[in-house]
Amino acid sequence: MLHAPTCNPKSTLGQLLLISLGIGTVYAPVTGALQLGRVLIEVARRGMEHLINRDNRLARSLPVVRPQSVGGGSPAPPPP
Repeated sequence: MLHAPTCNPKSTLGQLLLISLGIGTVYAPVTGALQLGRVLIEVARRGMEHLINRDNRLARSLPVVRPQSVGGGSPAPPPP
């Protein structure tokens, strides 16, 4: 869950928003949501990898490290 008063989508790194959407989608009780959520997280991960490959100084910046720590791996499937 995001902290609404401090979350500003206009100034937040797009990958962080995409990971947040992906995590929420994984746990949605809708057919196909798990697969969609995993794809969203993978797209965000690859986007971050691309950013870091363009400028490796970003690997040490908080806006880039934060989404990696949130969505670093594939999410666990929702409980039955």
